[in-house]
Amino acid sequence: MNGIGEERVREQLAKILASKEFENSERLCRFLQFGVEALLRGEQDQVKEYLIGKMVFDRNADYDPRIDPIVRVEARRLRKKLDDYYVGVGALDVVRIQVPKGSYVPEIQLVESSPGVPLLEESKGARGQSWKWIAIGLGCFVVIAVAGFLAWKPAAAVPQNAIAVIPARWLWANEDFPAIRHDEDLAERIATNLSKRHQKPVISWPTIQRYRGRTVESKAIAKDLGISRLLIVAVRVEADGLRVTTYLIDPNLGHKLKVSDKRSSALETPADREKAAALIAADFAGAP
Repeated sequence: MNGIGEERVREQLAKILASKEFENSERLCRFLQFGVEALLRGEQDQVKEYLIGKMVFDRNADYDPRIDPIVRVEARRLRKKLDDYYVGVGALDVVRIQVPKGSYVPEIQLVESSPGVPLLEESKGARGQSWKWIAIGLGCFVVIAVAGFLAWKPAAAVPQNAIAVIPARWLWANEDFPAIRHDEDLAERIATNLSKRHQKPVISWPTIQRYRGRTVESKAIAKDLGISRLLIVAVRVEADGLRVTTYLIDPNLGHKLKVSDKRSSALETPADREKAAALIAADFAGAP
């Protein structure tokens, strides 16, 4: 990654995922995050079409990439979204995350400056040269001004009762919850249900991706986001099936405000997880 630190890469990823280009593209967010996280772990050899289909797009065990082109189609969309981001609000970003054609493994580069404007054709004489450089200077100014305008927007006030829905293993790496993907997918689905079905103010899923793969105290997350409510989702494997325990906590006071404890025989399919997420979201719809 050309000597770019992991923290800097995660910051750039979080910025991209929170941008307008990706705000309504949850699957593309997961696609890009899957590749970047694998790269950071040194597991880029795992970023293959079959595994992306299963882990990102919830394809079943009989998924055949030769028949189902979902990954290839979405990879084209992902590349286009990244191009749009770096042409617009990310024009001045010095860390660049791209997904090259022919591969699903992201490339991360550090650029010296923003892309320059094309040079004008050389004109004859000193006057022509002077106008050429004036035009280039104005062109650079326009690029910078437009990029700055796109990047600037007033910070939206976070509602006091906003909730961040976070998988337990993002917080407590040493807990006895298994590191399976179900609690992560459940957290995303619960957040969506709370927001869309119950009109609860929820911190967007791309925004909280910055905490993924790190051991972070709940109090630190709440302070960083400016909120006082976290919904922690934990999946535990037991002898008779799965147990999903969800805690609504006030990390500043160290209080559990509400707990939902549900058993599930299976969470393997997207339909199973969506059903479980809807039930859990309903439990917390009226929570303070």
